Amino acid sequence: MERPPSLVCYEQNKDTRFFVCRHCKTHLSLYSEMLYRYPTSHVAIFGSMVNVDLLSDKHPIAPGETSAAAFCINCESQVGYKFIALRIETYALKTGRFMFRAALLEREPYGLCG
Repeated sequence: MERPPSLVCYEQNKDTRFFVCRHCKTHLSLYSEMLYRYPTSHVAIFGSMVNVDLLSDKHPIAPGETSAAAFCINCESQVGYKFIALRIETYALKTGRFMFRAALLEREPYGLCG
């Protein structure tokens, strides 16, 4: 499998922990970017992600609130959403942050770049 030319790869050493796409092992986020994990819904909020592409169609969450679907740029699997507009922001939920289902991510020492 040939990787996309713009693929971001994290430095791989014993001190760097990151999440990868469960389907293709592409690097998606550093472990330190996970801001909150909802224990009952298996959803995590991240401050930033790499190697994702956003769907141009925006999805309404509630009146005045929208999100865009986020896809892995390597295998094109949907891995979560990015908050585009929120009426009320909380500690975890802020415009520009990402929400990912934990089932679509793996915490690995290595990934596609390894």
